[in-house]
Amino acid sequence: RAGNYTDASTNIRVDITSPSCSITTKPGSPDGNNGWYKTNPTLTLNYNDTGGSQVSCYGLSSSSNVTCSATSSGTQRDTSGATWHGIVKDNAGNTATCSSNTIKVDTTPPIISLSLYHQVTQVHMYIVILLQELHQLQFHHGKTNY
Repeated sequence: RAGNYTDASTNIRVDITSPSCSITTKPGSPDGNNGWYKTNPTLTLNYNDTGGSQVSCYGLSSSSNVTCSATSSGTQRDTSGATWHGIVKDNAGNTATCSSNTIKVDTTPPIISLSLYHQVTQVHMYIVILLQELHQLQFHHGKTNY
């Protein structure tokens, strides 16, 4: 019929704020010397979305080609340097990426072998040399527990 009308309304939500992410390690800092971990650290992806549309996917990887894999933690094994990468996306399509510091891990203690001769003076001399070598390893590799 002519003159009929209907009121209608709709809610439109806008989210232009990207989520945030960071990567933490446990232990929180290297437990060895000179920036090295002497135990395998665990890395965790932390994320937040303040834009209101909620996080839709996330991922953490030691590869720079990180994808939304729903992985939020990992363990770094022995390496002379690795960087972990994270990604977070929200339902509005906003994306954030983050990276860890370079992680260096060495869990293998050095091995020193020593051959001793029968004469007491030679044994004493080799012990002194061994102690000097251990001191040099400690200085160069930053390890104090052997």
